[in-house]
Amino acid sequence: MLNSIVLQGRLTKDVEIRTTPNDVMVGRFTLAVDRDFPKGTDFISCVVWRKTAEFAQKWFHRGDMTVVEGKLQSRKWTDSSGKEQTSWEVQADKMHFCGKKSESNFDVPVNTFADMGDDDSELPF
Repeated sequence: MLNSIVLQGRLTKDVEIRTTPNDVMVGRFTLAVDRDFPKGTDFISCVVWRKTAEFAQKWFHRGDMTVVEGKLQSRKWTDSSGKEQTSWEVQADKMHFCGKKSESNFDVPVNTFADMGDDDSELPF
């Protein structure tokens, strides 16, 4: 059986880090992932552990685009009214850089490029 997931999206806020009673670092964040059809955005809960959590906290912040690789898993819990609930989250094994939010605007203003004219004599090729 195969359980593998790859997502690309933006962090909705900085990675929240906590430490378990056994001193294991765990980080949580939500990834906003665009959906083509029907148009919209999905907000995917992600969890990172140990060195990956430390890496995520140091290098990834709100608005950053990232690719997350990991496994999809469910977690059962009981809410305050005693009703059993199920949550789905990605256990992220790897995170990759995709550029900052400020770098994602590729609009080029009109007349940015100089007119080279018709004279090709100065071209090196």
